[in-house]
Amino acid sequence: MKKTSNRSCLPPHILGSVWSVLALLTFPGLGIAQTGELDPSFSQDGIATPAIVGHVSSLKSVVTDANNRIVAIGKNKAPGQFGSTMYVIRFNESGILDNTFSVDGRFEYGEQYSDGQDIALQSDGTIIAVGTSNITIPTGELMNVVALSSTGVYSPSFINGGSLQLSPGSFASVATCVAIDTEDDIYVGGNIWDHVSDREFVVMKLNSNGTPNINYGTFGAAITGFNGYTAGIEDIAVHQDGKLIAAGWAYANLLTEIAVVRYDDDGVLDPTFGTNGRFLWSDPQRSFSCKSIQIQSDGKYLLAGEIEGAVSHSGFVARLNANGTFDTGFGTNGFIEMDYVNGGIKFANVKVQSDNKILVAGTRDDANNHWAQLVCRFFPSGNLDSDFGINGCAVATVDDRDAAFGLAIDDLNRIILAGESDLNLPSEDIVMVSRFLPGVVGILELSLVEQEVLVYPNPISGPTTLSYSLRRPELLNIALHDTKGSLLTTYLNGTLMPAGDHTQSISMPTDLASGNYLLVFSSPNGKMSIQVTK
Repeated sequence: MKKTSNRSCLPPHILGSVWSVLALLTFPGLGIAQTGELDPSFSQDGIATPAIVGHVSSLKSVVTDANNRIVAIGKNKAPGQFGSTMYVIRFNESGILDNTFSVDGRFEYGEQYSDGQDIALQSDGTIIAVGTSNITIPTGELMNVVALSSTGVYSPSFINGGSLQLSPGSFASVATCVAIDTEDDIYVGGNIWDHVSDREFVVMKLNSNGTPNINYGTFGAAITGFNGYTAGIEDIAVHQDGKLIAAGWAYANLLTEIAVVRYDDDGVLDPTFGTNGRFLWSDPQRSFSCKSIQIQSDGKYLLAGEIEGAVSHSGFVARLNANGTFDTGFGTNGFIEMDYVNGGIKFANVKVQSDNKILVAGTRDDANNHWAQLVCRFFPSGNLDSDFGINGCAVATVDDRDAAFGLAIDDLNRIILAGESDLNLPSEDIVMVSRFLPGVVGILELSLVEQEVLVYPNPISGPTTLSYSLRRPELLNIALHDTKGSLLTTYLNGTLMPAGDHTQSISMPTDLASGNYLLVFSSPNGKMSIQVTK
């Protein structure tokens, strides 16, 4: 299998005995890994493709837990089955399937004709997975909600022994997304159909243990139609005050348009958003579908999705103000469209980094119809971050038909994509997870001057000099961690350091194995990490 990223490793840059180190850069061998490069410490060259011979499987959504393990959801079809089952898998931080989770790192749920669409974590680490089952073919769809403990077994504190099925629609109920609020209550989004009217938006609210919250919407379900248009939710997000934003599509006049609604904390449409709680936007010549939505810290909304034209497809990123109007300070009048020469782009997910830069993930295909996982990074203004990958975007490929649907950012700001690859075998899709290095990602309030952090010599073999500069006084901690986040030793512990230049001698524990470690600077104002090598 070939595994490639968007650029090769650069030649080494050795300046005497002093190495300048930026946040979260790695030094494999004699090369310097760059922002947007595949992480060589993850699986094989940054890409994991665990396959079961004869099985057809793919991933739709991904999260990371407190230990930076990767939990992803999708579907799997075994040989001889007519349909698939919900499929949840967990990787260790190194990119190997975690055999302490369920059976060999894999959990499956449901009869044939089930899938997994989205996943979220409650505060205690309980995994909430959602998807859809067909009771009879092709009708009778039900929403599935499954709660798993950290070991991959059904959560005993969840209703019905760990799983339930929901049917807010009289004929068909489809679950596409899930969100968790600050009280660990659960919101399940999707669409319903009563076999008479068109499909409509639906959000169901469950208490943290899975019991329905009948005070939300109408007996636990908020249902929204679009004047007879067929519509469906693709993603939801919850504000801290309990308001919920839902994004997807609505079908009208043979084309789909972007559809976004906002509900108050009681499941009633919020009239202060858009037009009576709804935002609709379309182009008379093309179809638009919003696949993902994120709430920024300032209350604005980031949207990402795809555009289908007569002969091509492209991806879009948009930003709305809190009142449901385009933010004209973003991109071009609030909207960015991206395509690929003689090919196309489909965006599926959007996330915001801790420094407010915007990540968007999806799939790129070229003139030869070769697909690749794609991630692009934008500044908050909507301009591409040219320091990331090549001109702002990076790709990961195994073979010629690779796709990404899920996107996550772990505690070390590494970027994870989840999707599928077919290995040139159309009948045997396999899961594909890739991890990229983020480059410099710091909490902006920390006054450490990143460009003036020096560790020399590096790699470290004995006493080492640490040189850094602070813009203002900081109550500073400096500690060494392994790449899993475990504390190894502390150099400063809550010491008040004045503004200006500082130099001190540090040593690594003598019993540490050779490899990469993290030097973590933190204060009440923020945190940043620097990767060093022994």
